[in-house]
Amino acid sequence: MRELKPAWARGLLAAAVRAVSASPQQQADGVYQPLPPAWLQWLLLGAGLAAAALIVAGPGGPWMSQAVSVGLAVGFGLRAWLERRRHGPAGRPLVRLSGEVLQMRHVGADVSVPLSQLAHLVVYGPAGYRHYRFIQPDGRWQEARPQWPRQAEACVIAFLQRALGERVVVEAPQTAFEQARGDGPYFGS
Repeated sequence: MRELKPAWARGLLAAAVRAVSASPQQQADGVYQPLPPAWLQWLLLGAGLAAAALIVAGPGGPWMSQAVSVGLAVGFGLRAWLERRRHGPAGRPLVRLSGEVLQMRHVGADVSVPLSQLAHLVVYGPAGYRHYRFIQPDGRWQEARPQWPRQAEACVIAFLQRALGERVVVEAPQTAFEQARGDGPYFGS
């Protein structure tokens, strides 16, 4: 038989899912991925600490099997709290234009390119797995491969086109053969 959750638990779970899956926000200086709200962070941290207290105070046994989930809850809550403290309520910037420097966050390391050294920004690859190639006036280039959701990519590309104008070139998605060969963009090759 299926166990039914009380209405308050279903409501809390639905609110938590909506809060975590918030879409990126485009602001004047960049695109930001909002953090989960403070109430969710405190809920995770509090639940983890309460469970940790029960494990420590309890006689052992079945409570000890929850140690991993307690550690994860405390870790996620603490991480989210530290990120909110570092980046503020707007969240972590995906792309930010600060002064004359374009900054992009991606998996490897963040990319910072002065606008004076940016001739073109070529965006290519399939949606969901785009490559951002920063081409300098002398022909050298630097590339970022962030793994953002499609909705975040659309916000970032719209922001870049608005902020940089004609310097941004968005190419059509590659065919399967071009992807298999590892072809780069047509523009600026």
